[in-house]
Amino acid sequence: MEERLLEAYVGEKSEKIINDKYNWVAAFVGQMIGPIWFFYRKAPVLGFLFWGITYIVGSMASAIEFEEGSYIMFIIYLLTANKLYLWDAKRKIYKIESNENLTDEEKIEAATKKGGVSPAAAVIYVLLFIAYIIYYIYLTMLIMQNYTMH
Repeated sequence: MEERLLEAYVGEKSEKIINDKYNWVAAFVGQMIGPIWFFYRKAPVLGFLFWGITYIVGSMASAIEFEEGSYIMFIIYLLTANKLYLWDAKRKIYKIESNENLTDEEKIEAATKKGGVSPAAAVIYVLLFIAYIIYYIYLTMLIMQNYTMH
């Protein structure tokens, strides 16, 4: 039953996500604009975790003048996205599966609703990402303006 619930939870591309060792989509997209894949896949906790990891790796790479820091994130996403997403999915499925008041079909329906994808969450993430970039540019301009005045 757990396998059926996992497939229902993952939804689109379940076979690929469950069986593939690497997640090329999360790696390429993650390298460019961060953890949008996790938000799209309704795993916001992992999304925020990876946002923090991206920031830390980027800061460390910048501090030691390692220009290939984004490649580190590419590898991290590539190797861990599916594993962490499936761990999160199984954790949520366990709660559904252990509900004795639901029939098997109701459990599958609950897993389908709880999981799947959320284009709206991806759009919200992109808007937050754009706002962050605008804020960063604005802050940089303020610092440069103050620096040139002195």
